[in-house]
Amino acid sequence: MRSKTAKQIQVSAVIATLNRIPYLINTLRDCLKQRGVSKEIIVVDQTPRENWDEKQLRWVKKKCRYFFQKKKGVSEARNVGIRKARGEIILFLDDDVRVSSCLFQAHYKSYDNEDIGGVLGLILDNDYKNKKKGIRIWEKRLGIQKKTNTKTKYITWAPSGNTSYTKKVLKKIKGFDKNLKVYCEDADLSRRVIAGGKKIRFNSTAVIFHLAAPKGGLEHRNDDEVNKIKWLKLRDIAFYSIKHKKQIGFTGILFQIWRSGRMYLLNKKMDIIKKENTLKFLKAWIEAIRLSFKKELTTNHSLD
Repeated sequence: MRSKTAKQIQVSAVIATLNRIPYLINTLRDCLKQRGVSKEIIVVDQTPRENWDEKQLRWVKKKCRYFFQKKKGVSEARNVGIRKARGEIILFLDDDVRVSSCLFQAHYKSYDNEDIGGVLGLILDNDYKNKKKGIRIWEKRLGIQKKTNTKTKYITWAPSGNTSYTKKVLKKIKGFDKNLKVYCEDADLSRRVIAGGKKIRFNSTAVIFHLAAPKGGLEHRNDDEVNKIKWLKLRDIAFYSIKHKKQIGFTGILFQIWRSGRMYLLNKKMDIIKKENTLKFLKAWIEAIRLSFKKELTTNHSLD
């Protein structure tokens, strides 16, 4: 890759979206302004057609490569994007972000040696708009030492709101695990990239601003769907923990049990265990153990 110029390499931005049309359009406008690299923008849409304004939908289809997916699921949607992508580098973006005009180029330039399999950019949220503060928060979260050289800021996991990988690496590991429906799918992917012998770099110059849309995505649901998502999130944490038990160790699994129990068993005041949720909590971990013994543990991907 080092021998090629930015204009000879194509970056494929993959955006999975659900019921965030106004946010998505603003994100696309920013992506269309990217400089320094040849690019394509892929939208994998899970929004019911009746929620679209036809004029907006025509604009989206004209400006990017648009694919509708009826079956909901972030792993499924991103795998569609991987299959359709034509670029050597695939950049996963959330559908409710604003980005600078040099984001794609910043990701591309991070792949300056063959050891780099992925790059995480800086995600600035509403609670830390200041860039320097955001960098400190993310470096602490990622376990990066303060004096670490920018070129050697390697990490062990990367959220997919502003993360890129080489298509070669993604095809090798067969994309996202479809067993992980709503949570931990990005951490799982990161661990498999590293297990395959590649490194993931943190580049704080590749910046996006996450708007944290109040509706859409996992938030735009009725009560029954919300309860189902909570259970799936719990099950995904359990499945991820069991799947990577060798890497995270016994203490790591205990931490995930505590974390998921704190999230699911207690009420908002965090002081009362809901008896009706106890069986669901146990069922989620049993389901995760059952899944871990199935063949799909390593083969449930959709790139083949």
